[in-house]
Order: sequence, then C-alpha cells, then structure tokens
Amino acid sequence: MNVAAQRADPGSLFQTLRRMIRVRKAHPVFGRGTFHPLRPAHSAVLAYRREYAGETIVVVQNLSDREQQAVLDLTGLATDLFTGATYSLDSLTLAPCQYLWLSRGMP
Repeated sequence: MNVAAQRADPGSLFQTLRRMIRVRKAHPVFGRGTFHPLRPAHSAVLAYRREYAGETIVVVQNLSDREQQAVLDLTGLATDLFTGATYSLDSLTLAPCQYLWLSRGMP
C-alpha cells in the first residue's frame, strides 16, 4: 500500500501512528514524571503507570497473539485516550496484540 492509500485509509498504520503521536504530544506525562512498572501475572502483558502534574497514565499492552487477562494492582476507572471508552483498572481483558493508553485524570 502506498502513502497516498495509507493517508486515505483511517485504519492504516500511517493513521494509527499519527493518532499515537498526537495523543503523546497532548499528554506530557508520557515523557516526564515518574515511571512505575506494573507486574501483571501474565508475562505476555506489559504494563506501566506514569504520573506528572496531576495526570496518571496507565499503559497496558498484550504482547501475545492470544487474549490475555491483565490483573493490575490498581483500582478505579480510567478513560482510553483513543476511544474515550471507560475501563476498570483492577482487571482488563485484552485482545491479541491490543494496547490501551488509559488516563486517570487531567492536570
């Protein structure tokens, strides 16, 4: 697929990366503040929390090609920065290769 086709396709890798860059630029917490690795029970799930200026971001990534349960040592709700969906942070079910960038509050 050429660049013109990728630009025209909202589901393309090109458009996904553009959205990710926009979200990262809008939330300085991604590059600043504290970093806290989370340790879900399953080794195929990568998770961490960042905090800066009153905002907390929780990033969760299923590195597997199978659905995984991510049980985190967190409570409360968080909002997906891409879709606006709300998730409970105590336990997440992730589709194969799914990632979530979740916000627990804005500065």
